[in-house]
Amino acid sequence: MSDFTNEFQPRNLRTDADVKGVYKELQKIAPFKDMDAPNKGIFILAMALGFSKGKKTPIKKPYTGHVNYISLTPEERWLLRAIAISEKKDLSVLSGDNQKEIFRIAEEYANGGIKLLYQEIKGEEFGDFIKRLESDLKSSLAT
Repeated sequence: MSDFTNEFQPRNLRTDADVKGVYKELQKIAPFKDMDAPNKGIFILAMALGFSKGKKTPIKKPYTGHVNYISLTPEERWLLRAIAISEKKDLSVLSGDNQKEIFRIAEEYANGGIKLLYQEIKGEEFGDFIKRLESDLKSSLAT
């Protein structure tokens, strides 16, 4: 899967400084504790959960130390785009200066979903959570 060659690429995806502790706690829990880049996995799942629950929270105190954009796979980058397209209901978010909007939307959904992710993972088996999240995402993207 190819990526845009003229895509705006931030060095890091932002999270809210207030959730640094939540990221640290989640890093200790399987499957994140066994990942090479646990914060990337945490960010992607928090973003997906935030999107599926409609919980988007603006970042008040930006922190850029969790997720390096270059570490995202092409599939993960397209997930950010798909969520932005769904949010905006417009493909123009993929072009030119609008591309920054992709990252703002992803960051706000991850910010809104991080505490939900922590509660979900602490409350049930991770496999059950992933299956339910996948089902929720499919129904969210279908509408």
